[in-house]
Amino acid sequence: MGVSIDELFGVPWTVPCTALNVIAGMVMLLLVTRNEHARRLFYEGRKDEQPGMVLIGLLWTFPFSLIVVGLIWWLLAQLLK
Repeated sequence: MGVSIDELFGVPWTVPCTALNVIAGMVMLLLVTRNEHARRLFYEGRKDEQPGMVLIGLLWTFPFSLIVVGLIWWLLAQLLK
């Protein structure tokens, strides 16, 4: 996303965006690994009728959603040049 912001607005935000993405991911991973049930779900997956957790789903989808948003912004920057 930082590269896309740089392309779109001409602002060098690559490093701050990268750092924020890593910090957000590590905080979410810390929240998951503090709970034994959540840790087991994250690393081993669901077993039979075991309920899932929304936080774990967000942790898995967070990087992919940021990549998609970054690609859309980059394409928008290419079209607006």
